[in-house]
Amino acid sequence: VEFEPFTDPEVPPCAGDFYTAATRRAMRTRLRCLTAAARAKSCYWANLQCDATQLQPRPPNPTEATLLLGILVNPKYMPGCDWAGLALGANAPKIVLLRRSNLVKMAVSEITRITARRARAKQSLQLKSGEHDGAAHIG
Repeated sequence: VEFEPFTDPEVPPCAGDFYTAATRRAMRTRLRCLTAAARAKSCYWANLQCDATQLQPRPPNPTEATLLLGILVNPKYMPGCDWAGLALGANAPKIVLLRRSNLVKMAVSEITRITARRARAKQSLQLKSGEHDGAAHIG
């Protein structure tokens, strides 16, 4: 889940059709460079002249299972987005109004942290037991 894409107060807003198209894509595919943390990258959404077709998919991560795909948005930063059109789109995406998004962010962060910790522990156990993928491990 991408948290608050397009919420960069330093960027002039795009037209509503950009936000509608970008949100539609983000509800189907994990996209790169949607948050202000990616501002310096060429793929950053604001560097694409408000062309949603230029948004790049995020490369798949084989260590992550995608259980939930979506974005957590602040509509204030997405003027003119066609929310009704998105709700009626193909595959019936679910739009959920979160009044306490900080709680959702904390829960997802905790899930991510636990998953990463378990993966590190599993790798550590494999290394200790001598199991490996055939590659030489130099410590």
